[in-house]
Amino acid sequence: RRDVARQEVRDARERVLDELKPELDVDCLTEGISSEGKKLTRTELIQQINWHRRYDEKIPRKGLIDAMKKEDMLTQLIVTVTRYNKSKLANTSSAASKTGDHN
Repeated sequence: RRDVARQEVRDARERVLDELKPELDVDCLTEGISSEGKKLTRTELIQQINWHRRYDEKIPRKGLIDAMKKEDMLTQLIVTVTRYNKSKLANTSSAASKTGDHN
């Protein structure tokens, strides 16, 4: 019974992350704002980091992130987004070179 409840909580967290729009603009993040111009809260920073955690194994474990000051979380998110954007760019460039599309 307890396992079912835990799984429901995990599923609910996953749904939140599935619906989350990731902030990928490093310039906005450097200013501490979302791409919509709103100041990012601590909760939003944690959600953004958790979204990236699904794809990035280099993100520190959850307990370390939760213990960080907001400024340190923002720095971690910027580093993570930069790494994510570079990997997306590398994948796009790699795919273009394989298809012969260099535009």
